[in-house]
Amino acid sequence: MIILHKYLLRIFVLVLLISNGCSQSIHEELPPLYPCSITVTQEGKPFDGVNVSLIRQDGDTTWVVCGITNSSGVAKIQTQMRYSGAPEGKYKVRISKIVTEGQPKLVSSGDAEQPLSIGDIPSYFVIDPKYDNVKTTPFEIFVTNGKNKQSFDVGQSIKQPVSDQ
Repeated sequence: MIILHKYLLRIFVLVLLISNGCSQSIHEELPPLYPCSITVTQEGKPFDGVNVSLIRQDGDTTWVVCGITNSSGVAKIQTQMRYSGAPEGKYKVRISKIVTEGQPKLVSSGDAEQPLSIGDIPSYFVIDPKYDNVKTTPFEIFVTNGKNKQSFDVGQSIKQPVSDQ
């Protein structure tokens, strides 16, 4: 349940960043950004809808650097979710995808029905969770002024309940 709350918090922060960033101009302190793309495959096939996050190895967490794969399995990396590219540096690559099944249980509350809790929706990792942990992911990329394309295969498909973490 704690892991689910952790993911929900990430989603909330992501939405907050998107909504706050749509009308702002380029941040004055933004470092130079270099085009970067990550291709994710599972069992050798392109994997759509995968979250890809780059975490700097030097510990600098100033910039959010991430992307989501398209139907070709390619994530075009963005900084602060709106600027194309990534700052120069060595990164650990976190890769994750969670799917949900079914609908939340509804409880009657006066005149309306509302979800009992988001935790009542079955959620599953479909990629080994080790790839979503900066300490256990083997994936790395060094972004520089040059060609920044990398491919990673996340192995077999799994269906591991999020609550098992």
